This record gives sequence, structure tokens and C-alpha cells, in this order.
Amino acid sequence: MRDVLDDESYYQSDLYQQCFQPFSIERILSSIHIDQRSGIFTLLSLYRYHRDNAFTLEEKQMQNHLLYHLLSAASHRQLLALDEKNDEQYSPNKSAICDSEGIYHCVDPSFLDILESQINQPTKQKFPFKIQENQQQFTEGNLTFVQQNHGDLYQLTVRVQNQLDQLSAREKEVIEGICQGRTFKQIARELQLSPSTVSNHLYRIYLKLSIHNRSELVDLIKNTN
Repeated sequence: MRDVLDDESYYQSDLYQQCFQPFSIERILSSIHIDQRSGIFTLLSLYRYHRDNAFTLEEKQMQNHLLYHLLSAASHRQLLALDEKNDEQYSPNKSAICDSEGIYHCVDPSFLDILESQINQPTKQKFPFKIQENQQQFTEGNLTFVQQNHGDLYQLTVRVQNQLDQLSAREKEVIEGICQGRTFKQIARELQLSPSTVSNHLYRIYLKLSIHNRSELVDLIKNTN
């Protein structure tokens, strides 16, 4: 604290007398890191209870190293947490965690990249759309968001809409069977349909996606995912 206030001013200040003196804190060493895009800040503070034991330059340098490693560890753990609940269609490195006001608590840069590429404006350090508290999925423009609740926080995963979004749920089930190499009869048995119905679904899929055969469909699915 003495880098900001001299000792005499600090120990006479309301900050010291109201916030630190009641806890016998006499020396404070703080470092802050602020991510300009997301607005997320991390504060690391060390306290001492003896006024005569001021922090040295070596200790200040050590604290800066600690802050770097803490940030790296926290970022890695957050991404692991996102990955644990990952949907196959939504990559964990395109996710963010925010509160009900949209303030970011954890966000991957690629999530911000996708937002800014589609809305053509800065994210202003918070999620630019209203959190849909009672929905698991919602759409804004060309973006589709999947939302999961984590206590008072929300995990948002984003993707840009593609050709497959125009397909019905049943048509997507047929595509899944086709991509797994199943025959019309096998798909029909699993979906409790007739083979001719599966064939009709596939015909409409080809029309919607402007393709002509199974190999084109499989290639399209691979490239889209």
C-alpha cells in the first residue's frame, strides 16, 4: 500500500481504520489483472500483521509470478469444467460463464470472436443479449446458444447457424443413422418407421441441403461439425 499512500496518510485513512485495522492487518500487497475484452479481473492480495515488516521488492516480484500462475491454473480449470458438460455439437472453447446480468465470470476468447464477427460491435465486457433464464437453447440472429444453469451462474455455448438448422428433428435422426452406415431397414427399425418413410425423409434432406447422394451428405456433416 505504501506505493500508493505514504504510511502516515494510510494509517490515518478511513480505508485502514474501517477495513483493515479491525482485522489487525498492517501491510497490504495487491496486484490486479484485467482482461480488457471480457472485463474479468483477478485480484491477488497478501496481508501482514506487523507494521514494521514491509514487503520487499523481491516479494513484490514473487507475487507477480504467483498471479500469473494462478491465472493460468484458474483458466485451465474453467475450461476443464466446461469440457466436463460438453455437448458434442458445441465446443467447450466457444463457451462462457456469466451471471443473470450477463457479466462474464469466465469466457474463452473464441466465444468473443464469434460474437463480434456476427454482431459487428464490441461485447462491452458483458454478454450482449438478455439471459434467457428458463430456456436451454435460444437464437439471436445467426447465432444459436445452448444454456446450462450452474447455481446462480449460466454457461453459454455458441455456434453460428448452418444448413443443418433447417432440418427437422426426425430428419436429423435419419442423418445420424446414415452417417453411422446403417441401411434404410436398420434406420426404420430404430425409429419405428417404414423404410419408404426413411427414404422420403432422405429425399427431402437432399433437397434442403442441395446435395444428391450419401457421400455428399456425410462430407457435409463432417465439414459442418
